[in-house]
Amino acid sequence: MAEGLEEQARERAGSRAAVLAWGMCAFALALSSASLVLALLGTARVVGLDFPLVGVSGALVGGLVASRKPRNPVGWFFLAGACIGGLQALAGAYAIYGLIVDPGSVPLASLSAWFSSTFQIVGPIFGFVLLPLYFPTGRPPTPR
Repeated sequence: MAEGLEEQARERAGSRAAVLAWGMCAFALALSSASLVLALLGTARVVGLDFPLVGVSGALVGGLVASRKPRNPVGWFFLAGACIGGLQALAGAYAIYGLIVDPGSVPLASLSAWFSSTFQIVGPIFGFVLLPLYFPTGRPPTPR
């Protein structure tokens, strides 16, 4: 009886993690889509369109890995990197649109520029620092 309850609790926790993983994936995809729309509105001359491809692939890989193996942090690192990268790309495209393409047309464009430049530093930490430490087992290579 107790074994059945533990198994049901594990299944519920797994389904909650899957919902969270796919929700984060959808959020990252929405951010990438919004940054692509802003880029197509006129900032494509200033900002490259390379992030949406990287953000979409990172979000999809993260959603798949995190929904299947919720205890392995690699999928969550992919999702966090995709979400932070999506926020950074959207903030950058918004700032360029509000400060260069059509100055004064959108509020808080300078704050968006600050946010974008700050997240350029934070975002790669997940992909280049933490991810190699936890890949492929989901644990650091040494106990320290």
